Formats: sequence, C-alpha cells, structure tokens
Amino acid sequence: MAHTEGTVTINDQGQTIKTVTVSDYVTKNNVGTAKITSNQVIGNGIGYSIDTTVNVATYINNILTEQLDVPFVATVPPANTISPYIQITADSITVTGDFGVLPDPSGNVPTGPIGLKLSWLGDTLLLKVNSTFTQTVTQNGVPGVMTGTAVGVTKLKKR
Repeated sequence: MAHTEGTVTINDQGQTIKTVTVSDYVTKNNVGTAKITSNQVIGNGIGYSIDTTVNVATYINNILTEQLDVPFVATVPPANTISPYIQITADSITVTGDFGVLPDPSGNVPTGPIGLKLSWLGDTLLLKVNSTFTQTVTQNGVPGVMTGTAVGVTKLKKR
C-alpha cells in the first residue's frame, strides 16, 4: 500500500504555478519473488498493477484554480531487479535501486537511497518506507522544483 504526494512548482513571468498530486493505493496482481542477501534485494519476476485515481490540484499564486481526480492505471510487467542495500540498524536498511518502485521511464523519480524500517508480522516481512525528495526539473523550458513524499509498506511473505 502506498500514499504519495508530489508537488511541482515553477515561477514564470512573475507568477508561481504549483501542481499538487496525491494518491493512495494498494497494488494488485502482485507477482514475483525476492531474495535478500547480505547486501542486496534480488527481485525475480516482480510485477504488479495499480488501478485507482489521483487528485490533482493546480494553484496560481497560491489560489486554487483547478482540482480534479484523474485515473491512475498502470501495469508493471514482471522484471528482475537487483537493489543493493546497507544495513543501518538491526531493523533498518537503506536501499538503492528500483525494488518496489513503479519504474519511471522519464528518469524523474529518484531511486534511492531510500530508508526502510523492517518488522515481521507472522511470516510476512514488512518493509516500511517514509521518504521525501527534492530535485530541479524543467517544465516547457522553465526551471522548477519537484518535491515528493512516499509512505508505504511492501509485504514479502516468507517461503
């Protein structure tokens, strides 16, 4: 399950334009396996789908000018991944790579390092993420700033 928020802010011709996108979803049709070694999470055939809506709000000079719900439908075909990690404490790691992340062909979404808190619920390993990022972007030739947060849990059932 995931809760994501993304904001893109640009300043153009004396105006501040900001778009805020918020989504909450649980992935469906989850497939694949993950092997955790002493320094990597190796995904084999990891795939899933998302079928939900995202709320998009647009502000001009901090005044809400438009708000709408937009379908968010995506399929991540099964893929193999290798995501290196560093153990920080007995119950936390920092992972780099695309394990558990919807691939972004534009390269705009950072792939780490991302901190994960580890816990067990019976035979299920819970990988909890609470991550933020900030980076500069260009929108139609105008520089801007993109910020984002992701809060979620990846569940891996022990075999």
